[in-house]
Amino acid sequence: MSIPYAAPGVVRDVASLREAIAACLATTSSSGGGTAVGHVHTAGRPHAGHLALIARSHAENQITVVSRFVAPSPVNAESTANGLADSVAARGGSARSEGGLEEPETTDEAHDADRLARAGGRIVFAPSVPVMLPEGYSTIVSVNGLSDALEGARQPGHVRALTTLHTRLLQMVRPTRTYVGEKDWQQFLLLQRVAQDLLLHVDIVMVPTARESDGLAIANRNTRLSPDARQSARTIWAALEQTQALFAGGVRDVAVLESRLRTRLLDDPALDVEYAVVSDATTLAPVTQLYAPARAFVAAEVGGVRLIDNVALG
Repeated sequence: MSIPYAAPGVVRDVASLREAIAACLATTSSSGGGTAVGHVHTAGRPHAGHLALIARSHAENQITVVSRFVAPSPVNAESTANGLADSVAARGGSARSEGGLEEPETTDEAHDADRLARAGGRIVFAPSVPVMLPEGYSTIVSVNGLSDALEGARQPGHVRALTTLHTRLLQMVRPTRTYVGEKDWQQFLLLQRVAQDLLLHVDIVMVPTARESDGLAIANRNTRLSPDARQSARTIWAALEQTQALFAGGVRDVAVLESRLRTRLLDDPALDVEYAVVSDATTLAPVTQLYAPARAFVAAEVGGVRLIDNVALG
């Protein structure tokens, strides 16, 4: 699909965002278009995965808002909302977690905005930390069960913080649809549940994971992999593909699938495997036999870079 280029408007506060959306919709409405607003969140430098999400949004909506919020430190929330705000505002630390709101890479905003526009992003919303978490902010968004599984079992504060910040972005943008990559399946489920429970009136749309030619899920952090670490990182996708092939071949015993998945991963000593499990695709609860759609999930660290990925089983 050909995308007519228009220089994007970069806005930094909610009032300017709402004005920009209204102005863009007025233009599309006057030419006979609709009023659907798409939304894609990015962090760090735009990559092919982000651009695929934006292109999908551009094809399905009248305008697309691309939000960009790069936290200056690891996003975390220990026990209080003040802890969440403090951790986002604080400096220092290492950004180990995946999840879409923190990446250490520096950005060239003008160049990045141009790339986003060429993919179909009409408005770039780049709020500051005080806009995202103003002084006195005291609410954390958590989903019983979903927030405690997988990433939440290892980094509960991080998952709660990401869910909270994504929910705030949805309240600020008020899109018709927001787009999430399949790699971030837990985030996709969390936003679905939040939108349903809080009546946000937004469709959460999952888009297949964009991958490198060797199968590695595209992410900014891939650029931090050394050649040897990159070779080991490929094992994650190879192990997931093997699990999917076993399922396609009729294996339904989860213990067998998980054992083969972990064995394949542990064959590479450079991989520090945090988890390699098969869970229910909707609840993320552990399962023993596959009678309903499930997914295989992996989190592993290689060369100091933490990676996550998953694949559908059924």
